[in-house]
Amino acid sequence: MEIKGEMPYGTITDYPDMEERSLHLDIARKYYPKDWIINEIKEMSAMKLNTLQLHFSENEGFRIESKTHPEIVSTDTNNVVGSSDEQNSDNKGYLTQDEVKEIIATANLYGIDVIPSFDAPGHLTHILDVHPEYRLKKTNSLYEEAALDITNPEAVTFIKEIYGEYAELFKDSKYFQIGGDEFIDFGSITKSNYPDIYNASLNADPANEIKKPIDVYIAYLNDIASSLEEKGFVTRVWSDGVYRSDTGQTLDLKSSVQVDYWTRWSDKMASLDTILDKQHDVINFNDNYFYYVLNQHNYKYPNASAIFNEWNLSVFSPKRQLQYFTIEDENYNQYKGVSFSVWSNDPDKETRESVANGIYEPMSVMAEKSWNANLEGSYASAESFEQFENDLNILGHAAGYEAVLPTASDIIYLNNDKPDDHNTTTDNTTDNTTSNKPDDNKNTQSNVKQDSENSNHGKDSANKTINPKNDKTAKSEKKETVKTGDSTNVMTFVFMMGLSIMCISYYVRKKNYSKN
Repeated sequence: MEIKGEMPYGTITDYPDMEERSLHLDIARKYYPKDWIINEIKEMSAMKLNTLQLHFSENEGFRIESKTHPEIVSTDTNNVVGSSDEQNSDNKGYLTQDEVKEIIATANLYGIDVIPSFDAPGHLTHILDVHPEYRLKKTNSLYEEAALDITNPEAVTFIKEIYGEYAELFKDSKYFQIGGDEFIDFGSITKSNYPDIYNASLNADPANEIKKPIDVYIAYLNDIASSLEEKGFVTRVWSDGVYRSDTGQTLDLKSSVQVDYWTRWSDKMASLDTILDKQHDVINFNDNYFYYVLNQHNYKYPNASAIFNEWNLSVFSPKRQLQYFTIEDENYNQYKGVSFSVWSNDPDKETRESVANGIYEPMSVMAEKSWNANLEGSYASAESFEQFENDLNILGHAAGYEAVLPTASDIIYLNNDKPDDHNTTTDNTTDNTTSNKPDDNKNTQSNVKQDSENSNHGKDSANKTINPKNDKTAKSEKKETVKTGDSTNVMTFVFMMGLSIMCISYYVRKKNYSKN
């Protein structure tokens, strides 16, 4: 490190052990306004996360403006808990396409890629309430509420139109998450349960290699994937519906499709080894450690201490045992990323501020351990979680996070030495203010080793013991007293230091966020 004048400078060489480090955000069930998302982008950049996945369609809502099918967009605000700051000023309850473009532009400025997530052919209750003619038929004139009739060409065309619109909106994205999870009871596709799918498998063209009812579903996924690959995307699906042991699947999912491996609460779900053997790249969406589910009965809130002490890149979500990777494994090059997830199942149970505070510490640990990984299980950047937590509190939030530059009246002067050229009131006392630190989550138990047949992807309610998050107020801390002869100099210094930090952070992350 050389010093010229009073400004030290040097070269930083830094790169992550995991290529993609992500936050998945369910904006479909709960409305998160543009400014909230941009604040989280700043926070993510400071944590060296580099991917934001926006999940904008669910059973309960659809929250990005659609110009081809405006009838499917949610117009309710859906969650005005807490205080007036939860209410969007225009009461629309969805993001406009211009707002999404601004989010994408800001994310790119901070070195973060944005991935669209539109879940189909399941999780479509909201859309199918508007278009019930596209629902999947069951027996006795009953219909599957959340499932698309994938045997109906008009229904598939309708869904492709939606994918096409958002492929254009997210045209600069490399990936597109197309869903595929929790479509129907995968192990019970019989003539009596799902006659249209069963009959479609019997009447399929042999050239399509469809031999079993489940293959009709796989063929649908391959069709959607191909249509988006033609537009330049790499597609991704959730892991629970493919290569199950109880379906007799004979048609393979396209090997070009990546798999977000999130759970294995049933032994009938594909193991990680099975998916790797089929040559799919995988992303680690470990629901045991990284699922922040608003008031979901079968999930406990992520625990930062447990993530620090128990998780490393080799740990994927199991039912009874952990599944391990080592860098020496021949399949390690198929391991593409790790992600923290926010699922807004019960949107009114937490304010957006509470969500931001709640994810701050556990997501920070995941970010650090996916950047500086040690697959043996230890972590060299801090000797203990307490040390890590202390370091995190000292560093604080990202530069520009809810930033407001101080005015002259914010400066606290000592010894009545306020400069004469500022008409401000001298305050010789120390003020107590509320900080932006996250809720203390130390006493929350880990998500580890859940054993439920009703995991439901952090999406739909199921019967399982919950460990409610303690609703605590933010910690308070004392405002620093500053002795100064000129508040203008102080404000200029604060502004220039903040700007410098942001510029340096952006340059380092943009240039070094993945291995060469």
